[in-house]
Amino acid sequence: MIQTIILGIIQGFTEFLPVSSSGHLALFERIFNINSDTLYLETAMHLGTLFSLLVFFRNKIINILKDAYNESRNSQSERKSLKFIAYIIIGIIPAALAGLFLYDHIVNIFHNMIIVGILFLITGIILYLTKFCNKTGELNAKKSIFIGLMQVFALLPGISRSGMTISTGVFAGVDRKHAADFSFFMAMPLILASFIKEFMDSGMRFSLEIIVGIIVSFLSGYVAIIILYKILGSKYFFRFSYYLIPLGICVVIYGSIYI
Repeated sequence: MIQTIILGIIQGFTEFLPVSSSGHLALFERIFNINSDTLYLETAMHLGTLFSLLVFFRNKIINILKDAYNESRNSQSERKSLKFIAYIIIGIIPAALAGLFLYDHIVNIFHNMIIVGILFLITGIILYLTKFCNKTGELNAKKSIFIGLMQVFALLPGISRSGMTISTGVFAGVDRKHAADFSFFMAMPLILASFIKEFMDSGMRFSLEIIVGIIVSFLSGYVAIIILYKILGSKYFFRFSYYLIPLGICVVIYGSIYI
């Protein structure tokens, strides 16, 4: 149970901070030789982080749905909310298809620490490069496709989903906070779909361990979102690279020694 609590804390904080939750869980499980049903437990804890997103964005979700309904009844409106919903749908298609067809191949990568370390390094470099992007513009269909395609790589442990999608949005000229909003709104249906698939594949198995993991990841995830948005406002988003690059080097060395 202690291990589940620790995994839940790691999952919650690293899911939204751009440091790769899957990479940290894979590393933690390798170091401490945890032989639990890794992907199912991780997916269950993703449900906890989904709840934290729903709570954090509750007002924005309600407003978007209300505005989208009103816009659908008024042909003269700018339809900003309807467009935003359309962009979300466009953005999640690539990752949904990749997760469906590449799932079995992705599972194997979780056990290769050298690859995980290299992917940490890649994430760190991408985050650092956002330091040089200052132009901001509006989200559009082309940018949402671009962000959605980059999200595919976030299926790999060590590639941060939030880091990849927010960075891609910044590279495309989207304001950091708007890019984060889009990133997390895309994450909601993907997390839910992933949980449902794992839940069905496991034979509808639930346990106290799973419930504790969900609660802990919800609480730590909510705190992580608050921290991230404060950092986005300070424009120091790139500083996460100062953590990921050394971590990636250490993980590659660790993987080379303990093959």
